[in-house]
Amino acid sequence: MKYVKDKLYTFAWEGGHSNARLVAIRDLHLIRFEWEEDTDGSYFQFEIKEDDITLDVALIITDFAAKGEKDTNIRLWESQVQKLRMLLGSL
Repeated sequence: MKYVKDKLYTFAWEGGHSNARLVAIRDLHLIRFEWEEDTDGSYFQFEIKEDDITLDVALIITDFAAKGEKDTNIRLWESQVQKLRMLLGSL
């Protein structure tokens, strides 16, 4: 991810890249983006939640998928989270 300007970020992955605008951030626990080319109100966001009792931490990813792309998007996010876990040394 690369910050460009005016809350516009470039996300890159194998075979492509897309621009997204930062539309919300809350207390370093939630960040939401909208793809620049989408005008349907869809977004993707990352939210960190901590259980008050167990102190377990969860990363919740919300994303919209076009019809027929749900499984592909799930695999994409799973692979990205796997890479993140490796980088953080949690595997």
